[in-house]
Amino acid sequence: MKEICPTFCSRAVPAVALALQLCALLACAQTPRGAGATQNETAATPVETANASGESQAGAWRPARYEIKPEDLPPPNQTRSADNPSRIVKQPAGARLQLPPGFSIETYAEGDFEEARWMALAPGGDVFVSDGGAGKIYILRDSDGDGRVGLGYNQHWTRDIVFRPDGQKLYVTVGSKTNASVEPDTMRAAVTEFNPDGTGKRTFATGLRNAVGIAFYPGTQTLFATVNERDELGDDLVPDYLTSVRDGGFYGWPYFYIGPHPDPRVHDAPPDLAQKTITPDLLIQSHSAALGLVFYQGQMFPSDFRGDAFVALHGSWNRSRLTGFKIIRVPFRDGRPAGFYEDFITGWLTDENSRQVWGRPVGLLVLRDGSLLITDDGANKIWRVTYKK
Repeated sequence: MKEICPTFCSRAVPAVALALQLCALLACAQTPRGAGATQNETAATPVETANASGESQAGAWRPARYEIKPEDLPPPNQTRSADNPSRIVKQPAGARLQLPPGFSIETYAEGDFEEARWMALAPGGDVFVSDGGAGKIYILRDSDGDGRVGLGYNQHWTRDIVFRPDGQKLYVTVGSKTNASVEPDTMRAAVTEFNPDGTGKRTFATGLRNAVGIAFYPGTQTLFATVNERDELGDDLVPDYLTSVRDGGFYGWPYFYIGPHPDPRVHDAPPDLAQKTITPDLLIQSHSAALGLVFYQGQMFPSDFRGDAFVALHGSWNRSRLTGFKIIRVPFRDGRPAGFYEDFITGWLTDENSRQVWGRPVGLLVLRDGSLLITDDGANKIWRVTYKK
């Protein structure tokens, strides 16, 4: 029923092996707690809100929709910075994840993970999963098609990477070492480009405080990234975001945020730098900790999902009210975000007052059958989302 693959290198395609080796070299560049776990509910203005309840097939589902505009952001320090971490608990009795009608979610893999985070799909259908807690790569193989898999392991993994669609370049993200100060290491707070063999290192884009999920929009060579922004400017600053990443682009950190908004803690910005700062495409509630990113190109979900993005919000630790702990859907129009996002999976946050959560989504991956995988380093498992009319 379950096949365990005990060795990594014998079954890894060269591109995946190289990517994992590059990421292992970046282990020393891991960001601290304040840099890697950020943002959630910020200066968001819900266009429409509804409390979803019931099972995934219940017709009452009506997702909350959010639209955050740069001109609506509050001034810095309008509220005091909070230290309000969540408490991970076992799934409470009766707690269920909530999805749109027709969608279902089930456990895909569990048992041996310490901190399952990032995933990659091999050409043969195997799934590589990085475990940040154990320092291992697991290989998941559904050998009998029952929707559950066994585990195998080896190697190490730290950051997200992606190959350009033509296979000629590799892109690696590394976050800043600090919350808001000038970073001397050119690989930090940046996206770096390599040749497939690891040579040709070149800074591709800068000013991205902690770019985490990266992916190319389907059918193009346009790179997108989710970014965790800085902390300690209040509950509603600074929004995380999803944005296209331009070659040579500067996105503000540490001097500016969300376009030319100056960070009051950082001075002596180079002349004209504010004018060069790119405003991100889509703002996400502050302190949500936007992590995993995937564009849906499968055939299982309804056709209007095709070309849209899913983003995993890991959840806040520094906001007076917890936010995040969910999967959002970002509609795209003509290859760009439509300007809003909406809830897709909620329910991991059960009680804001007690700060209890029973899951924290991280990585996303679409399988060949069109189902969606989600790593959860709170519940230490991988979920699989399917759809049936």
